Amino acid sequence: MAKQEFIRSLHAARNFMFHQAAADARRRKPEDAAPSPPRPAMWLTPASVRGFDLDYFRDLPEADQLELAQGISDFVRVSQAVGQSGPPTPQQLEDATRSFMSILRIMEPYLPTSDETRRLRAAMSELPFPPEVLTWEFEFGRDSTGEAAVWIWVLVDDAAANDARFTTTSDRLQREIRQSLQRTGLDRWPYVRFRTASEQKALQAAGR
Repeated sequence: MAKQEFIRSLHAARNFMFHQAAADARRRKPEDAAPSPPRPAMWLTPASVRGFDLDYFRDLPEADQLELAQGISDFVRVSQAVGQSGPPTPQQLEDATRSFMSILRIMEPYLPTSDETRRLRAAMSELPFPPEVLTWEFEFGRDSTGEAAVWIWVLVDDAAANDARFTTTSDRLQREIRQSLQRTGLDRWPYVRFRTASEQKALQAAGR
C-alpha cells in the first residue's frame, strides 16, 4: 500500500539521519578547528519520501497539511539537486534538514517507536483468535482529536463475516484486544476494525 510505503520510507530515513548525526558527533574531536567536508547523507534522497500523497493525510489540520506538502516539495527539490552533484553542500544540508525536520514533526504520530511496535505485537500474540480470523495488521497515526492512536484491522474469512453470529465474536475480540493492549502499556488509543479477505484484496489492488 502506497501510504504504508511512504511511512516505511520516512521511518527508515529518520533512522539514517539520526544515526549519521550521532556517528558524526562521535568522530568530531574537540581540537578540530575546521569543519569536516560534507559526506554523503543516506537520508538525503527522494526515496526517503517515496509514496507520499497528501490525500492520505486529510485528517490533519489544514495548516499541517500545507506545511507537510511544502516540506515534501522542498525536500525533494534539494535531494534531487544533491543526487546530481554528489555530497551535499553545507547550504543544501541545512535546507534539507530544515525541511525534513518539519516533515518529521507533523508525521511523528505515524512513526512508531520500536518499543511501541514490540508492545503491540506482544499484546496481539497473547490473544486466542478464532479460526475465522486470517491475520491482522496495524497502522499508527493521529485520530480526529489530534491524539496519537493505533488502528488495528482484523482480517476475517468472507463466509464468517456474513454469519450473523460473528457480531458476537467481533464484539468480544474488540474488548480483548483493547484489554491486552492496555496490559502491555501501549499509550495510544486503539481503534479496532474488521475487514474481509475480499475487501483487503480490493484495497491492495487499488494501491491503498
